[in-house]
Amino acid sequence: MTGPILFFDGACGLCSRAVVFLMRRDARGVIRYAPLGGATDATHGVSDGAITPQRSLVWREADGRVLRRSDGALAAAAALGGAWRWLAAALRLVPRGLRDAVYDAIAERRHRWFGSEACEWPTDALRARVLP
Repeated sequence: MTGPILFFDGACGLCSRAVVFLMRRDARGVIRYAPLGGATDATHGVSDGAITPQRSLVWREADGRVLRRSDGALAAAAALGGAWRWLAAALRLVPRGLRDAVYDAIAERRHRWFGSEACEWPTDALRARVLP
């Protein structure tokens, strides 16, 4: 496997919407996606089987480096290129503690605000981009 993988909570409405958002903007198909707790996660061991607010999104670089919380979200945005790379760079100027506090506050409430339904991929083409 080459390239980065974005691991996400497959039973989170916000996470599902974020993945679809990224897929539609990832014209080069750089990012691969896999649900936390799935077979790909088991192979790479990014969540250790536990999905917590701080593990609702995990970015794994091609070299195996793992980024969590706001660092993972910003890495995903930067991978899109263009204006998204610039936005991610600007947000990296915000201290990590503050970024992670905002990330954690949203992550802890994501199921309440966005639901806990399983992912519903709008097209077969998008569904095909998700690893097991």
